[in-house]
Amino acid sequence: MRVFTQADFDYLFPAIRTLYDYEGFLQAIAKYPAFCGEQGPMLPESDYDLDDTCARELSVMFAHFV
Repeated sequence: MRVFTQADFDYLFPAIRTLYDYEGFLQAIAKYPAFCGEQGPMLPESDYDLDDTCARELSVMFAHFV
């Protein structure tokens, strides 16, 4: 919820059906605990944190949806 807010969801999906709402999106994501729950690459020059990793995972997911 920190990385992808309700406002972000509403902006990206303005004409979404009421069946597919932000709460349902969060419930679906919660079924996969590793999604947005793993640290990024463990490279010495990398300073990814969980939010960075989650933002990358969300962008890849939405790129495949649209």
